[in-house]
Amino acid sequence: MTQPFVFLPIHPALKQLLESIVVMNFDFSKSEMDSVYTYPWSAKAHLFFQVSEAPLLVKTVGEKDFIAVPSALIMGSRLKNDIVNLGSKRHVVVVTFKDGALHRLIGVPFHEITNVDIDASLLWSTEIREIEMRLKEAKNNWEIKNITDNFFLSKLNRLKETSGFDSAIDLLVANNGNISIEQLAHQANISLRQFERKCNERLGLSPKLFARLTRFAGAYLRKEKNPKLSWLDITYTAGYFDQNHLIRDFKSFSGYTPTVIDAMRSTSINVMTALEGKD
Repeated sequence: MTQPFVFLPIHPALKQLLESIVVMNFDFSKSEMDSVYTYPWSAKAHLFFQVSEAPLLVKTVGEKDFIAVPSALIMGSRLKNDIVNLGSKRHVVVVTFKDGALHRLIGVPFHEITNVDIDASLLWSTEIREIEMRLKEAKNNWEIKNITDNFFLSKLNRLKETSGFDSAIDLLVANNGNISIEQLAHQANISLRQFERKCNERLGLSPKLFARLTRFAGAYLRKEKNPKLSWLDITYTAGYFDQNHLIRDFKSFSGYTPTVIDAMRSTSINVMTALEGKD
């Protein structure tokens, strides 16, 4: 099944900052794909540029009405299930930051923007509106890449240097969340309490929750990329103790059991692949 998005190559100088740049330009009215889906919990930080004229509509599970979000939207950690309505057509650029990198860029404590939709123009003022206008005028994805690259390249002088904490988070991600917090604190050369405080400040999460979400995302990604794999195989390759633990996390973080997700796959976009920054 063809997915309605493409990954753009990351400029070498931006690999310390960006995990991925994904472009969706798709007409759902000409496809059997569903344009409404549930957004799972995520530890990732994103910047969304709506190239479409129609606004993106979002509501939290349990709410009655959709609301339009800002056309240039920053999202930190998401610890709730939102329902996203992409409409009949959607053209959007999704920038996913490396874990902790957006904090290094803007300096805002991430626990303050967890579950919050932030208009990017509040951070970068008229510059964001100029970028939005140029993206709408872009003739192809190569122009979109150049516009996005130039925007972030101009920000690199504000990016704080990495630290032992960042190396520890890279180690946690490389191990798919399956490493003890004590080991990570040791890797960062700080106390356990300091490590927990930095996680809250830079990721908006406790280290244990970040590790759980990393493992959950890894399992979800494995299923999207290898739909014929059994959930039992995914349970152990993702590092879960048993299948009950996997089912618990899927219900908590996506709102669905793995069986329900399987049933939805024929008409669903690969949400985790696009939003976790993994081509």
